[in-house]
Amino acid sequence: MTWKAYIAKSTKLSEMLAAKMSDRRPRLRGILSRLQRCGEKVRDTDGAEWEKCIFAVSIVGYSRRTPNLELDKRLVGTQVRILRKCSLDWHYKVGAYQTLTPEETEAVLSGRLDLTE
Repeated sequence: MTWKAYIAKSTKLSEMLAAKMSDRRPRLRGILSRLQRCGEKVRDTDGAEWEKCIFAVSIVGYSRRTPNLELDKRLVGTQVRILRKCSLDWHYKVGAYQTLTPEETEAVLSGRLDLTE
């Protein structure tokens, strides 16, 4: 990779991270309790291999970025199935905290618990 390509790529990543960090919609947080590998793999432009996985996440509350919100008690401990792509070893770690995206959070709060479709 040339130096110019590296600078362009890091600038693009910085812009993407800044956009993500400025999104202040609430996010649910849970603990990964079960992982199911789907076997479907894709290689990205950098050569990393990403595998599609289904996570079973036990909801524990809102993420730390939303401290003023309180989760309905009936949702605490609820198992939610979400679809993610994993590449690195820590993506597969059972017992690790997982933060749901704002879209996944809205779906769970509306009553959908299987987000793999």
